[in-house]
Amino acid sequence: ESREQAARIHIDLTDFDEANDPVLERELAEIALSGRVGTFSTHASDNVMDVEDGKDIMYSRDAADCPSWRNPAYKKKKEQIPKWGKGNESMRSSLYYRIARSDRLKLYLVIALVVLIALIIGIVFGYLVLSDRQKAIDGILSQVTDSKLLKKSKSPQGQAREWLLFEDNEKYAITRERVLQRYALATLYFGTGGKDSWLISNWLNGDECARGQEWQGLGCNDHGEVRTLLRDNRGLSGELPAEIGLLSALENLIIKNEAQLTGRIPDTLADLRELTQLGLYKNDLTGSIPNLFETIVNLKYLNLEGNHLEGSIPSSIQQTTNLETIVLTGNKLEGLVPVASLTDTKVKFLDLGHNQFSGNLDLVVTSLANIEHLHLDHNKITGSIPATINSMTRLKSLTLGGNGLTGSIPTTLGDLGRIEHLGLQNNLLSSGLPNELGRMTNMVSLNLSRNNFSGPIPNIANMDNLVSLQLQNNELTGTIPESVQQLQSIEILFLSSNDFVGTIPMGFNRLQRTLKGLYLSDNGLDGAIPDQLCQLSSLEALFIDSNQLTGTIPVCLGEVKDLKQLYLFQNDLNGSVPSSLQDLRYLIGLGLEDNDLTGSMPDEVCDLASTVGLDIWADCDEITAPVVTSVAQVVTASRLDCWMSKSVS
Repeated sequence: ESREQAARIHIDLTDFDEANDPVLERELAEIALSGRVGTFSTHASDNVMDVEDGKDIMYSRDAADCPSWRNPAYKKKKEQIPKWGKGNESMRSSLYYRIARSDRLKLYLVIALVVLIALIIGIVFGYLVLSDRQKAIDGILSQVTDSKLLKKSKSPQGQAREWLLFEDNEKYAITRERVLQRYALATLYFGTGGKDSWLISNWLNGDECARGQEWQGLGCNDHGEVRTLLRDNRGLSGELPAEIGLLSALENLIIKNEAQLTGRIPDTLADLRELTQLGLYKNDLTGSIPNLFETIVNLKYLNLEGNHLEGSIPSSIQQTTNLETIVLTGNKLEGLVPVASLTDTKVKFLDLGHNQFSGNLDLVVTSLANIEHLHLDHNKITGSIPATINSMTRLKSLTLGGNGLTGSIPTTLGDLGRIEHLGLQNNLLSSGLPNELGRMTNMVSLNLSRNNFSGPIPNIANMDNLVSLQLQNNELTGTIPESVQQLQSIEILFLSSNDFVGTIPMGFNRLQRTLKGLYLSDNGLDGAIPDQLCQLSSLEALFIDSNQLTGTIPVCLGEVKDLKQLYLFQNDLNGSVPSSLQDLRYLIGLGLEDNDLTGSMPDEVCDLASTVGLDIWADCDEITAPVVTSVAQVVTASRLDCWMSKSVS
C-alpha cells in the first residue's frame, strides 16, 4: 500500500445500526485523536464532506441535508437519521474526514481560552460554580444581607463574602452562628480599612477564638463565641457596618480613640441583647443616638464621649434598669437633662458635660438622689443651686462649671460629707464662700474660679485630702489665711486675680513636700519674697507677678531644682539677677520685666535659652515692646548680651 493508504482507515457505516452508534463514536474519536485520514461510507444520495487541514468543503446543493456529525445544521432526530443496514448496499458513498495534528493544538488553545475567559467572568461577577460548602455559607449570608450588596466586590459585605468563600482556609463546622460571626468580623475589618489603615493585626488568620491566639482585641467564651470586641487607636477608618449587630453573643463592645471612624451608630446594635458595655468614644461619629435601649436592657455602661452626636437622649433609656454609667460628654446633644428617664435606673455616674442641655437643677436634685457622680459642666443650665442639694447624700463628685448659674452657694452643700470633687467654675455665682465648705473633709479638688465671690477664704484647715484649690478670678479679699498653709496634701494652690493683700506667708514652707504650683499673681501683695519659698523642694511653678513686692530676688531660688516657671514681673523688685538661677536646669519660663532690677543678665542664665529653650520676659529701657517673649528677640532688638540693659536705677 502507498503511504497515504497505510494511514487511512475505512469504516463502513452500513455495518452499524442505531444500537452500535457508541462504537462508531469511539472510532471517530480515534481518528480525530490520531491525526489520520478516514473514509466513511454512507447513503449515495447524501452529501459528501471532505475535511482537510481544518477546512470544510461541502459538495452539496443543500448543506442542511448533510447528516455529518460535524455539521451543526443537522438536527439529530431519529426520524432524520438514515437507516443504515447491512442489506442496503445502494446507500453507499464516501465522506472524507481528515484532521491534522496542528488542528488539534488549535482546538486545545481555543478550549483553554474559553475556559480562562469563563473563569475571569466567574471571579468578577461571583458566578463561579460553588461547592456544597460554599453554597451553604452563601445561603446563610443571603439571609442577613441583600444579595446585590453581597455581589458588590468593593463593598465591605462583598469583600467579606469573597473572603469567606474563596480565601478563608479555616476548616470549621458550618453553622449559622459561626458563619455569621466570621462574616460580621470580616465586614468590620473591610469596612474600617483593615487592609489599608489598621495597625498590625492578625485578623482573618485562623480561628478567631483560638485560645491564646484570638484575633487581636477579641475575647471569647468556652463555646467559641465572641463576647468582647476592643479596638483602641488601631487605625480604623470608615464606618461601622450594620453587620456588627450579628455578633449575638457580644457582651462588651469598646471602640475608642479612632479619629477616622465616621458615620452613624448602627441601629443594628439593638440586636446585641447580651450587651453590658457599649463604649464608642473619642471617635468622629455623627448623627443621633439610635433607639437601642428597648432591647439591650442588660446594659450597665454607656460611653459615647467625644463624638459629634446631635439630638436628644432617647426616652427608652429608662428601660435599661441595670444602667450604672452614662458618659456622653463632648457632643452636641440638647434638650432638658433627661432626669425623668433615669429615675428608675441604677445610674451612679452621669456625665453630660460639654453639650447643649438646658433647664435648672431643681428636678435634677430630686430625681437623682442616689447618684454618686454628676457632671453637667459647660451646658446651658441656669438658675440657682437648690438648697435641697443636700439630699444627694451619696454624691462624690459634682461639676457644674461653664453654665449660667446665679445666686450663692447654699450652706447645705456642706452636708455632702462624701464629696471629693466640686467644680462650680465659670458661672455667675456671687456672695461669700460659706464656712460650711470646711466641713467637706473628703474634698480632693475644689474649683470655684471665675465667679464673683467676695470676702475672705473660710477656714479650710480640715481639708486634709485637698490636692487642688482653685479660687482665681474672683473678688476675694483679706490676707492669705493660716488655714491655707495647713493643707498637708495640697499640690496646686491657685489664688491669682483676686484682691488679697498683705505679705506672702512664710508658713508656705510647711507644704515643701507636696506643693508643686503656687499662683499668687495679680493681687495686692507686698513686702519681700520670703526665703521660706526656697524650701519648697517640689515646686515647679511660682507665679507671684503683678503685685507690689519689693526687695531683691532671693539667691536661694536657685536651689529649687524642679522649678520650671518663675514669673516675678510687674513688681517693685530691685537689685541684680542672681547667677544662681543658672542652676535651674528645668526652667522653661522666666519673667522679670517691669521691675527696678539693675545690672546685666548673667551669661550663665542666658545660656539656658540655648540649652533648654528658655523663654525670658525682659524689662529693658531700649526695648519699646511691652513684652518680650524670647531671648532672641531681645538680642535682636537691643544688641545686648541677654535681656537686660546696662544698669538703670
